[in-house]
Amino acid sequence: MSEEGGSLIISDGGLAGLVGATIASQESAPGTIWLAPAGDDNDDARTNAVAVQASVLDLGVTHDDPSHPGDETTMLLSAARAALGAGLDRVIWAIHLGGHDPDAWPDLDELATRMDKALLCGRLASLEASTQIGVSIETPLIDLTDRQLADLAADLAAPIETCWWWSIGTAGLGPAGVEHDRFKPLLEQVGLTVEPA
Repeated sequence: MSEEGGSLIISDGGLAGLVGATIASQESAPGTIWLAPAGDDNDDARTNAVAVQASVLDLGVTHDDPSHPGDETTMLLSAARAALGAGLDRVIWAIHLGGHDPDAWPDLDELATRMDKALLCGRLASLEASTQIGVSIETPLIDLTDRQLADLAADLAAPIETCWWWSIGTAGLGPAGVEHDRFKPLLEQVGLTVEPA
């Protein structure tokens, strides 16, 4: 569902991507979730999560080229080009850095580096575009603490059970366990729980 003026949301199917997609779904021209693979054994779970999130939120869905996972600059340029190709003028990079505990702020140098990348990649893609449409890359969640992200998810009534790690996350085991341990208690504290099927 690509509409001119809408957003392309870079997501890995996790909580920050879900929050970014939920915000975009409430806009008049919501656009498309764009899956950026991590290049690990959980990419199938991430792909499935993004497909479900797109369906629940009535958004389109597309995928990054999986040949270069982990390269943020290439990923951002690819996302910007995909947005321009779809007539979208904004990329929402749903990146959330967080800190070492739920109320800690992210490292300022890391935050500044990511914001600079977003700004510069958006400008470069716009300069290279063959159309008059420009694109901006925004990072609206980058400076939130983990607790603030959970609060925002609650405010938006985001469908948290669609996060890639929700059903496979076993406390302490692998990347899904890390995400489970990091976010599930915070989401429960703000009243976001899912009844067992």
